[in-house]
Amino acid sequence: MSQFDIDGIAAIARLTVSDGEKKALAEDMAAILAFAATLPEADPYEEEAARSLSALREDEATVSDPAPLLHAAPKLSENAFTVPSGGIA
Repeated sequence: MSQFDIDGIAAIARLTVSDGEKKALAEDMAAILAFAATLPEADPYEEEAARSLSALREDEATVSDPAPLLHAAPKLSENAFTVPSGGIA
């Protein structure tokens, strides 16, 4: 990807990208596009191919503490987030 491509994508996403970040982003985007180009080659009905496309790592269940998130909530009800009813304004 060229610097022009990165500038255009950054503008669409409304991001400010420093000159130092542009090279790394161009390399990352090129790697993503190269991977995407291989997807049509994979048969999603083949078990091994489907497995490699669906997960990059094994899921591991862990116990987490919700207290820090709940502490940051503007309003709580019975130890859960409270959101206004009526939809988005």
